[in-house]
Amino acid sequence: MVVDNSLICVTKKGYTQTDVTEINDLMSSLNTIKIECGSSQSEGVIIMLQDKLEEKLEQKIKEVHKNKLFHCNINGLNGRQDYWKTTNPNKKCHSKLELLQYLYNYYYGIHSFTIAQMYEKWYQAAENDMKKGILSVNTLKKYKSDYKRYVETHPISQKKMLDVKGSELFHFYKEVAAEYNMARTTLNNVKTLMNLLFDYAMQEHDMQVISARGIDTKKIICREISHTRYTDEERNTLLQTALQPKYWENVNVRAYLLDTQLNTRIGEIQALSWSDVDFENKTIYIHQEVIRTYDKELGKTVYMRVPHTKSKKSEGNRLLPLTDFALKILKYERTINPFGEYIFMYNGHCLTSNIINRTLKRMCEDAGIRYLSTHKARFWAISALINNGVDRAKVQQSSGHTTAEMTEYYRVISEQEEKKLAVDRETWNNIFNIKNA
Repeated sequence: MVVDNSLICVTKKGYTQTDVTEINDLMSSLNTIKIECGSSQSEGVIIMLQDKLEEKLEQKIKEVHKNKLFHCNINGLNGRQDYWKTTNPNKKCHSKLELLQYLYNYYYGIHSFTIAQMYEKWYQAAENDMKKGILSVNTLKKYKSDYKRYVETHPISQKKMLDVKGSELFHFYKEVAAEYNMARTTLNNVKTLMNLLFDYAMQEHDMQVISARGIDTKKIICREISHTRYTDEERNTLLQTALQPKYWENVNVRAYLLDTQLNTRIGEIQALSWSDVDFENKTIYIHQEVIRTYDKELGKTVYMRVPHTKSKKSEGNRLLPLTDFALKILKYERTINPFGEYIFMYNGHCLTSNIINRTLKRMCEDAGIRYLSTHKARFWAISALINNGVDRAKVQQSSGHTTAEMTEYYRVISEQEEKKLAVDRETWNNIFNIKNA
């Protein structure tokens, strides 16, 4: 059994740093000899180190592990079985030394880690994923923000991961949802973070922790969200402002205008290339997005196109129809950027969502309306499709959602619809009316 000495960092009462160093040195020496020396001459040295290590480990494990270590030598169905075992934690190993090493790691190594300690190790791994382009910069920032605000300040962060029970994790979700008056999406984000931490402990360090993904939080009461989007009047005012020459000449404005003609995400608009457009059939294929990620060679965050949409699933790819105005925008763009890597470009690069939103904010100020981000154009589009009677399944498919619940989440009921009767009076009367009363 090879032990990662770098993980052994917890010092308990009665367990001095000298003890830790001596055991670490013995483990390191033993591993080195096993790897580098394969001759029979090294066998005596290995046996000597193993005996010394076993003696040291046994002395220290007795201070914290109160259950006995049993040597079992029995006849079984598969022949004679020889092994060592203990309880709490329940563990069975081929040799006494292997069992002692496991217990040492359990009490003093990574297996003794609290949620807070495991988060630090997970975050280092997540940063590496970000640098490889597997995880976006914004996603990692959100994980860090959620941890600092909701998890780090809660007593569960100091709980040993191996000791966390499913009921404790459920009550943690219930408590933070109530304390912070959480919306469902925020609670889901916190749960996703905890899922990742427990998955990491299980998959990367072979820890027998609970399956955090199995905790059902759907019945936890969350704050209802009143989604905000541009009203039809605000949208019309904004579009008329955008058509003014000083704005129309801005490529960021034209990209936003195309976004208002579709139910896309702004990252999907940024990623468009000319091969995605079919002028003859008046359609556009959505299958990529631009994300913000870390470039290892440049040593900084950059915008780059990835071959998938946000869901990273095939359901995110879809073919959408183009309005007459959308075609006008694209034909204009074709005249000034016919061979670009992206349809919308500035100084030879793809557009950035930050600058598009800044431009949108200036337009809103000029138009005298409140500023809402580019994503609210998607809210308006999905709501408009549903409120105009388009089949829910078709709205889901055209929006690139993997679930019907996500599509419904985007729906904002208009004031006019709120004042409409959900059921006409004649039907209602036939059901509830008391005849001859």
